[in-house]
Amino acid sequence: MDAIDDDDERAIRELTLERNRLAHELRKVVGSSYHHLDFEGLFPKLLALVAKIDRWWVVNVDIETDPELMDEEIDAASVVPGSQILLQVLAEVALGKDEKAWALYREFMANPASAQPS
Repeated sequence: MDAIDDDDERAIRELTLERNRLAHELRKVVGSSYHHLDFEGLFPKLLALVAKIDRWWVVNVDIETDPELMDEEIDAASVVPGSQILLQVLAEVALGKDEKAWALYREFMANPASAQPS
């Protein structure tokens, strides 16, 4: 369905391997003998994949099946799913960028309707 490409599939494999390593070696993680976890490198990859798949779903399923939006000309690149906004805030908090997270939150709260299809 062209929701993801070969690069995305490679990223999914990489993320899955790291998830499995982390899950199956949790004792080593807690004991600090685990290899360095590249959270700051992996988490943005995960967010990008989720955003890409969410955007595809909104454009190809939600909009295409909504009678009020079917005839609308919508630029797929401008679609920002609500889940992506929440994940961005979580990422900023998880990576220790509190002020950036609050800025995203304040921007969303100033205009929450912009996150919903019109």
